[in-house]
Amino acid sequence: MRLGNVYGYNRSMRFDAVINRFMFDAHYKGRIQIDGSGEQYRAFLHIGRLTPLLTALRQAAVPTGIYNVVDRNLQVLDVVDVLKEIYPELEFIFTNQHLQLAQLRVNPASALHQFLPWQEPLPLKEELLAFQEKFSY
Repeated sequence: MRLGNVYGYNRSMRFDAVINRFMFDAHYKGRIQIDGSGEQYRAFLHIGRLTPLLTALRQAAVPTGIYNVVDRNLQVLDVVDVLKEIYPELEFIFTNQHLQLAQLRVNPASALHQFLPWQEPLPLKEELLAFQEKFSY
């Protein structure tokens, strides 16, 4: 399974993932750093859909193969726009704007969906608000 950039609250947080890092920095620092122009696309997957998928995979008859598992493709600036709605005073700094960073788009309609139950993603803002509620101060 090739996973998109996994984001969302869980017990073993990874803050090197784009959305998780942005959420942490927005919440605690009031500022985020954007590498490149922010126009680069990334494929994302919410942890809340990955966990049930992995659980179901243990008992499913899925043919051997390579499966992409992605919720959505977003530009980094799309994520920033949602963060600005949640944190209206958010500051953002661009670094290395002159660099053309790689684009990564993956078709969310995976062949894996025909073998396992799949939930449609919630709106990003709704997911990030739920994430925000997990911060302790």
